[in-house]
Amino acid sequence: MPSSNRVSTRLSKRQWLILVVVLILLLIPRFDRVDRFGLDQYTTKGKPAIEHLADAGKYIDQIRYFRGEVGVERLKAPWVYRPIPALLATPIRLQPMTALNVVNFFALLIGIFYLVRVLQKLNISNASIFIGALSYAASFPVFFYGSIGYMEPILVGWLSAALYAIFYQKHLFYFALLLTGAFVKDPFIISLPVWLFYQIFVAQKPWLTSILIFLVAFSVFVGLLAIAREVSNAATDFYWLPSERMLAFNVYRVRSWVSWTLTLGPIGVLAIAYTLKENLNLFKKPLDLTLAVGFAGAISVMIYSMFTVYVDGRYFWIAYPFMIPLGCRLVESRFNTKKEHV
Repeated sequence: MPSSNRVSTRLSKRQWLILVVVLILLLIPRFDRVDRFGLDQYTTKGKPAIEHLADAGKYIDQIRYFRGEVGVERLKAPWVYRPIPALLATPIRLQPMTALNVVNFFALLIGIFYLVRVLQKLNISNASIFIGALSYAASFPVFFYGSIGYMEPILVGWLSAALYAIFYQKHLFYFALLLTGAFVKDPFIISLPVWLFYQIFVAQKPWLTSILIFLVAFSVFVGLLAIAREVSNAATDFYWLPSERMLAFNVYRVRSWVSWTLTLGPIGVLAIAYTLKENLNLFKKPLDLTLAVGFAGAISVMIYSMFTVYVDGRYFWIAYPFMIPLGCRLVESRFNTKKEHV
């Protein structure tokens, strides 16, 4: 009977424990936007961070509205267009900020779980998979944005689950995520081209059928965004209109560049290096091609955001489900190169 030399890609209990502990340790310093260990000297110049809630304050008001504690006048656009994070936090009988950060914690855990499943699909080593998962857990955006009342952890978790559904052909799961993703945050749409490329280049489904489904799904997603605006109860609508003034502000804003660079991190540099190295050869590696499409989509969102909002690293956080597997490809190739020279 032939023996198999295949190495298990399942993470051990110890590896999972390390990931969870690292995640918790990085979330503690800014949990509930109470900057500990002297962080407030850098984040708010020594003032209490809780006084500078920014977007978090709008999500807190949503939770309080769903609990019946405040009136509709507290709902503000565009944050009210994203009700799912607040709805998930509403039943948790804690303070609104804490409830939302509990949801964020579980969203990050779910994101790691589905990222590991995606990495396993690439048929890479256990070591590469663990490095990828650790790059997610021990990252700048987890530390800086993961527990301060923002909803990006939920969006990233949604995208990780969507990529898993695409790679494992869980169509009902994916389209359920797509329908609900419109009410999480609109950048979830970057997963739809990934779905299309997977169907055509990996699953090798008929082009015409795949494109028709794509167009219908895209139209439904846009329609749901319109519905969110219609039923939001916000006093005014909000649209992200590009402007040269906003671009100039972001270009000269040092904090933007620092947070982008830290969010990119070493694994992001490896992802870019791998993509540039492979270039057109990605069409011969359809799984990697679909990841590159998602990575490009995240970069496009970041570039568009430079023209429309005050941007920081969390706008690029959505790249992680696609970027980390690409970076792990280069990590794996380095492991294989070392083995060949042993």
